[in-house]
Amino acid sequence: MTLVAAVFGGSQGIGRAVASRFIRSGFSVAILSRNNSKREEAITELEKENAYSVGIKGSQCDVTDEKIVQESLKLVEETLGPLRVVVNCAGSIVGMKGNRGQAVYAASKAGLVGLTKSLAQEIGSRGVRVNLVVPGIIQTGMTENMDIEQVKNQVPLSRIGAPEDVAEGVFFLATSPFITGEVLIIDGGLHLNR
Repeated sequence: MTLVAAVFGGSQGIGRAVASRFIRSGFSVAILSRNNSKREEAITELEKENAYSVGIKGSQCDVTDEKIVQESLKLVEETLGPLRVVVNCAGSIVGMKGNRGQAVYAASKAGLVGLTKSLAQEIGSRGVRVNLVVPGIIQTGMTENMDIEQVKNQVPLSRIGAPEDVAEGVFFLATSPFITGEVLIIDGGLHLNR
């Protein structure tokens, strides 16, 4: 049986690392993103590491449009097979920690914790698991203008994360059959400095 994962935001950064992690484990992967050129570039690069010759497809998808999301997921299932894993990639530890000047942003991210725990209870009886990964400061395009040395001083592990660090956590939760409603913080201990 082919295992299929859909990765929203899979064209770069954390999402691309997540897609790569699933491909390296024999999953067929659909890369769903708004940016056509980044998505095609990601698919080209991921094909180079496709040792299992699994299917890798891409589709333009804007997650703010429910109809487009449903159509994209239907297309994934028609071309790759039934979905086993769906990953939505959006960073920020701010929902757990808060940040000056980002009250609305932090509130929206914190809402994901309640959503995750509620959905896990609502659809668990159907065998669907729902978990949340909370990445800290991760080396991506979003962090390239940060003072990395200053951030490292706040992180107990004395480094910022790599997209692959987050991908390992996502893969662990996605393939662990008896974990649901969990919030996994992957930040090198940054959240401990409140």
